[in-house]
Amino acid sequence: MKGKIFVFTGLSGSGKSTLAEAVIGYRNIERVVTYTTRAPREGEVHRKDYHFISREEFQKKIQEGYFMEWAEVYGNLYGNPRKDLDRMLAEGKNALYVIDIQGAKTIKKFYPDAVLIFIKTYDIGELRKRLITRGKDSLEVIDKRMKREEIDFDDPSKYRYDHILINDELDKAVGEVKKIIDKHLQKDF
Repeated sequence: MKGKIFVFTGLSGSGKSTLAEAVIGYRNIERVVTYTTRAPREGEVHRKDYHFISREEFQKKIQEGYFMEWAEVYGNLYGNPRKDLDRMLAEGKNALYVIDIQGAKTIKKFYPDAVLIFIKTYDIGELRKRLITRGKDSLEVIDKRMKREEIDFDDPSKYRYDHILINDELDKAVGEVKKIIDKHLQKDF
């Protein structure tokens, strides 16, 4: 049986990656690892968190048509390979993307049955606090992200997500996302 695609998207600091880690392996879910030209942050592992490659390598992959979708975000390139997804689906695995809003829209265009889950916090102040606490970006980068993301904070419904999940308590959010996954996988039986 062919696998299903789940997409976690939302604003920086909403908990997308944390929720993804909690569901990897659940119901045969495997993460599609994104390629990026940005430097690894502390604790990130090559081929697990991202495929970290040079801008030149990334440009070559664009020319080869390697990516299903790609974008430049804050000066860095991010792209998702089509072959990894095709392999997972053919093997009956359920694929999980953790990507930005634009990438989610592109995946939905190519795969209309993909399940898009927008993850958000209960308020914009909490989002800023999480970005500062995780310590991965400078305050300048955080302020730049916050200006862009305030636009999308109040109305994620305009992107036609299948689900909007408030991540205000991790255990509760993990339980909710597992219910969403179960619901969509049971539809296919």
